[in-house]
Amino acid sequence: MLTVGIPKEIKPLERRVGLTPQGVRELTGSGIRVVVQKQAGAGSGFKDSDYQASGAEIVFGASQLYQKVDLIKKVKEPLPPEFKFLRKNHTLFCFLHLAAPENQKLLGTLLKARLTAIGYETVEKDGRLPILIPMSQIAGALAAGFAAFFRGLKISAKKGQIHYPKDFLANLEAIARVYPAYPVGLEIENTVIYGGGVAGKKAMEFALNLKGKVSIIEKSELRRKDIRDVWGRQFKRLKVLSPEEVTVALLKQADVLIGCVHHTGEKALRVFDAKTLQLIGQRKKKIMVDIAIDQGGNFPESRSTSYRDPLYFDSGGNLRFCVPNIPSLCGRGASEALEEASLSYTLAMAKGFDSALKEFPEIAQGINLCEGKIIHAGIGKPLRRKKG
Repeated sequence: MLTVGIPKEIKPLERRVGLTPQGVRELTGSGIRVVVQKQAGAGSGFKDSDYQASGAEIVFGASQLYQKVDLIKKVKEPLPPEFKFLRKNHTLFCFLHLAAPENQKLLGTLLKARLTAIGYETVEKDGRLPILIPMSQIAGALAAGFAAFFRGLKISAKKGQIHYPKDFLANLEAIARVYPAYPVGLEIENTVIYGGGVAGKKAMEFALNLKGKVSIIEKSELRRKDIRDVWGRQFKRLKVLSPEEVTVALLKQADVLIGCVHHTGEKALRVFDAKTLQLIGQRKKKIMVDIAIDQGGNFPESRSTSYRDPLYFDSGGNLRFCVPNIPSLCGRGASEALEEASLSYTLAMAKGFDSALKEFPEIAQGINLCEGKIIHAGIGKPLRRKKG
């Protein structure tokens, strides 16, 4: 059996954890050794003593943890301070987003380490992404909730630095804390959402329940029909459009744009060009939330930010929010949802990789890298374009 390691997440304000004490109990109850880094669960409200009571071994530092384990279960991708700990014998199981431009250094590091890397976001079963779904739901909801909050703020920038109002982060945390309920006292006006998948539909639901008009743009005719059938009869403020039906006039009228177009394992699709970006913000500046930033972003000029400094103005004066780990503020709830979706895979892999693939063939879809080679086709596309 493989030893499972749970590192402490180091991405700014990342409060999720790879396994809860209950998840650890499931593994140790099956005879699997689990090593947890000290205070790994603190952001989700779990104490080291909770993990010890569940049978885990607690170690102080990341270096010690990575030396002791085989299967590393994280939430977010390793960051540069963690690169030196990665070894060939490791299997890495977490969100990876290796097609994103900002993760190309990570991609090179993982290839050089020759480990096996399995992305939560690429485990696919029957056309669905079971581990990504709960996080997409949270991200979509918070995208709409945050946009409604930003709409009521007076945000200024001096010499490129955003000046945040007092208690700015506390207000974001308050919105995250009440999820899945709708935040009280917030309203949103005219919202355009690109993508009718899990995140897009949840953003649509929240925007509609915050009294907004919503236009949702979706390529799939089947998804468009589903959205109309389920939501269109209840909300007359909803328009469901194909990409071909989108006009510059529609985008000009929007107060909020939310990007949720996702292609499994691939760099995110740009939904319009830089010229359109300049046109649509001439008379009405937008709040633009790019949920797809973890794969490179749907909008021109999108660049990854963090909860420590989440906002910036683009060249057209639109306010941008491009945090790649939006669900992190939900802490415990997000950790539990992530665990529910991924624990059975973790347990199976810890017992033996070959048997896990037989029990859960979708794990094979999630393998991004193995022994220094790119396995998932979507990750290799940007590299092939560069060579061409």
